[in-house]
Amino acid sequence: MNDEETIRETLVGELEEIRLRAAELDALVTKFEGASQQLVGSEGELTALRDCSDDPLVVYDIYGRALYINSSFVETFGWSPAEVLGRRIDYVPQECWPQTKETLERLFSGESVGPFATKRLTKVGRVLDIHIGSAMFTDTRGNPAGHIVTLRDIHRWNQRQRAVQESEQRLELALNGPDLTFWSWDVAGDLLERSVNWSEMTGYTHEDAVSSDFSWNQLVHPQEKSIVEKALKDHLEGRSPQYEAEYRLMTKTGEWKWVRDRGKVVAWDAQGNPLRVTGIQSDITARKRLEERIQMPSHSLITALEREREKISSDLHGKVAQDLAALRIAFGMLFEDLTRSPLRRNAASCKFPRDCEELSSRCGTFLMHCVHRDLTSWGWSARSMSIAGFGLRRTG
Repeated sequence: MNDEETIRETLVGELEEIRLRAAELDALVTKFEGASQQLVGSEGELTALRDCSDDPLVVYDIYGRALYINSSFVETFGWSPAEVLGRRIDYVPQECWPQTKETLERLFSGESVGPFATKRLTKVGRVLDIHIGSAMFTDTRGNPAGHIVTLRDIHRWNQRQRAVQESEQRLELALNGPDLTFWSWDVAGDLLERSVNWSEMTGYTHEDAVSSDFSWNQLVHPQEKSIVEKALKDHLEGRSPQYEAEYRLMTKTGEWKWVRDRGKVVAWDAQGNPLRVTGIQSDITARKRLEERIQMPSHSLITALEREREKISSDLHGKVAQDLAALRIAFGMLFEDLTRSPLRRNAASCKFPRDCEELSSRCGTFLMHCVHRDLTSWGWSARSMSIAGFGLRRTG
């Protein structure tokens, strides 16, 4: 074989190798395009993850470049989307690289990798204790296309857990009192569950409550039943923001207790129909009794005043009638004296009309004096009264 043939064979071999490399590159491009299409098709799912996750979340492509970060990631680590998207995020401490590398290798080999504790750096270099969860996603052909990582800040998570525990303890203390109970109603199954202290409030046992013959509706006082049913219906049908009603509830001993119910729909089905309502019931019997005692004096006072008015009106009627009779007699006698007087026979000098006017004025003054005397003796102010016939009415 001469040199020319040797060169020709060498060139053919190199060309074949270039073709093989080109085929591999084409396969990689196809793989990358498939991953991109998968990511585009999963955009709605990623948006949902963004909206519901409180933990920092990152979506990486197969080459470790960030495709997406949520707002919790920005808040926790300090990088903005413009600073990290399309790039590798340099936030793995040097001592954590071996663990991270091993985890990625296991993940892309198809192994299931459970959550694990590690450390990550913030933008300003602060080290955070992190609990990482990771899941791989594939393209339309089933090939690995990237992975989704959640990074839970352990310190912040512990703070939240303590806050939740404290809230639960406060709620438990409140609900353990005999005057406040918790209830939950399964609307579809018509099953009503109550906290254990409901028995202390009403006297009914758990066995009573779960009996097929037991109905909450039968315990509501007839006068408030329609009010309670309307309030509950309005809330279930969306006409009110919450269910609230005050009504009397029959205890096991037959006693009526005033209670206040407050509740709200907390779960719906796909069609928007309510599935579960939860709320609290409080014993307000003491408050209702106090309100009744406050209202009773005003009613009694009004009744007493009415009776006093009728008594005074009756007494004054008799007094005024007596005084008028006396005045009628006196006026008749005076009138007779005036008509018989020789002075009245002279028509030119007759002052009879003027004398009658003076007499009437004196009679009126005398009558008012009698009324004032009687009212004062009864402890009433004459200025606050007026006479209408022989009855009285308040004027001030």
